[in-house]
Amino acid sequence: MKKIVLLIGLFLIMGCDQAVGQGPKEGSIDWITDLSAAKEMAKSEGKPMFIDFHADWCSWCRRMDVDTYTDLKVAELAKQLICVKIDTDEQPDVAENYRIRGLPTTVFLTSEAKKIDIIAGYLPPEEFLKQMEIALKTR
Repeated sequence: MKKIVLLIGLFLIMGCDQAVGQGPKEGSIDWITDLSAAKEMAKSEGKPMFIDFHADWCSWCRRMDVDTYTDLKVAELAKQLICVKIDTDEQPDVAENYRIRGLPTTVFLTSEAKKIDIIAGYLPPEEFLKQMEIALKTR
């Protein structure tokens, strides 16, 4: 009986430790989920944009949310872009329009909604910052 209680306690501690380790960091991005509205904002403000295509079931998408999008430098630079988050399960037509075949996928666009780059897969903060800087130079 003591072993069972001990094992349950260990699992609870491990679970809490994982939850704390995956909590939000200090940075945050203001996401838009309406692509049409985002395109209008990008055009009127003259800002490039990026679209994060994701799904709830995608573990690498969650990792982007936890590692990359909460990074302080990424969150700060994101203020210069229009940031769009599209759930491919909820908006499959948008994903099909951009020919999204895997997740996560990030699409960088000019303020006129012309493609700058499409990146398939997870990017750590340092690599994502480089892509953001390219988009900002291209505008």
